[in-house]
Formats: sequence, C-alpha cells, structure tokens
Amino acid sequence: GFCVNECINDCEGCPELTNCGDGKCQADEFETCSTCPGDCGCPDGQTCYKGACCTSNCDGKACGDDGCGGSCGSCTGTCYGGTCMTGPGCSTSSYPGCGGCACHPCVCNQDSFCCNTAWDSLCATACIEKCGGCK
Repeated sequence: GFCVNECINDCEGCPELTNCGDGKCQADEFETCSTCPGDCGCPDGQTCYKGACCTSNCDGKACGDDGCGGSCGSCTGTCYGGTCMTGPGCSTSSYPGCGGCACHPCVCNQDSFCCNTAWDSLCATACIEKCGGCK
C-alpha cells in the first residue's frame, strides 16, 4: 500500500491500462496501481493464469496442482496423482534409504543416490511408479 500511495502521490500517478477488463491478464495488469480490477476482469470464481481467466479444480485431489498455478494442498509424504502417499518409501528423508521398506532394493538398484545420500522425492516416486508402491 505504501508503494501504491507513493506512485499516486509522488510520481505523477499511474497510467491507465486500455485493455483492463478484457478477460485476458497481461503481465502489467497483475500488480499495477491503476483502476484495473485485481482479477483483471475475470468472472467471479476465476483467477488470472498465464494470460487468461482460469477456474481452479481440486475435485478428488488432496494435493498437487489446481490447474491455475495454485495448489490443492500439501502432504507429509509424496503427492502422486493428487493423492498423498505416506507409506514407508513414500515419505522423503534427508537420510539415505527408506528404513527397509519393500521397494528399497528395487529403488537402490535404479538410483544409488537414494541409498547413499538421501531418500528424496525422486526416490519416493520411483518406489511408487517402478517398484511396487509403498507398503
């Protein structure tokens, strides 16, 4: 707010944008001190994303991308396909290995980093996708 007031009061105001309210958000419309509405003219319930109006969708998702640059939630384990995977091998760790989870040998054969350095999100995803899942 302080910066906006300085722009208006100390810097000869702000230019009016001629494309405000057209339903397409331009980069200069996101955070300007003009009369352009904060939603860049998008209908209620929509947000601006990549230059167009977007309706987020988290139906059936506990985590992951909402389709409009936001998030549907977060997990203590790994988010996979909108579901929080929390079983052994699905949780990330700064320590090597997964504590003897069922997918440990399979993942380590594919990526030694997982068992020598840390069990990161790539290790957890390999457990889910390539090594029988988290059990």
